Amino acid sequence: MSIASTGNSRDPGFSTKPLTVPVKKACEIVGVGNTTMYDLIKSGRVKTSTIGRRRLVLYSSLEELVLAGAA
Repeated sequence: MSIASTGNSRDPGFSTKPLTVPVKKACEIVGVGNTTMYDLIKSGRVKTSTIGRRRLVLYSSLEELVLAGAA
């Protein structure tokens, strides 16, 4: 098995971006407060995933939000 097929960090295609971040961290990344972030989540402009009781924001959703200038 090669290094590339194991997903090792030496793989040039390996991304260090997280798949999800907690809501608080998402607020810091985008530069908005909790209320605004939850409004964005409720409106569907920011996508989340729930694992157990923990709500996590999809990092790709934050990137799309910033690129669209919606924040």
